[in-house]
Amino acid sequence: MRVAYFGGCHTSYAGQLPRVALDWERYRAFLEKVDKLRVVDLPRTLCCKVKPDKIVEMALEEGVDAMVCACSGCNVAIRQAGSGRIRVMSYPELLLESLGVKSDGTS
Repeated sequence: MRVAYFGGCHTSYAGQLPRVALDWERYRAFLEKVDKLRVVDLPRTLCCKVKPDKIVEMALEEGVDAMVCACSGCNVAIRQAGSGRIRVMSYPELLLESLGVKSDGTS
């Protein structure tokens, strides 16, 4: 599977929680460990709250099968913008699928 990874701009997170440091690079590194997954990194220059449609367009231009976002806020915004156009997955969804578990919980 080929996925577009949107790491997020982290502007709203950084503004609300300036003293909290999350290891966003660890989320990206996780994807390298998923068998049969090819990752296309999308630029982190756009905010999902301001330009979610543009982020979806960038992913579509890459010809990927799906998108994945580490940030749950980004996931919601991009999932809404991509509805009917591209599959947007959370990390748990991606992990379950890579393990062969179907969305209904069966394998």
